[in-house]
Amino acid sequence: MVIVAIGIALIFVAGTAFGLYFSITGDQSESGLLQKGQDALTAGDYQKAVEAFRKAVNLEPKNYVALVNLGITLYYQGDKKQAAVYLKRALTINPNLPEKAQIEQMISEGK
Repeated sequence: MVIVAIGIALIFVAGTAFGLYFSITGDQSESGLLQKGQDALTAGDYQKAVEAFRKAVNLEPKNYVALVNLGITLYYQGDKKQAAVYLKRALTINPNLPEKAQIEQMISEGK
């Protein structure tokens, strides 16, 4: 249960920081899609969250925030193998994430 709390906190903190960094607005922008994903997650709609985060990753494949959000959402859906793929990509792009230990634990569970 501790990892769940850490994972959800990561999604909201990372998403907020990313949203402030990019000034692009609108539903189909990276920040708009990240917000859609966060809103869906808050509502408990993991499928809509995955769709929004996938679109954000497709717009910007090196967006580590979108990769982490997608990976964590897939992880909590039970698709740990697919989650590990996205989480590994996120750590490759930004190996200094503060939540690195928790992310590495999720990756190891997806092997």
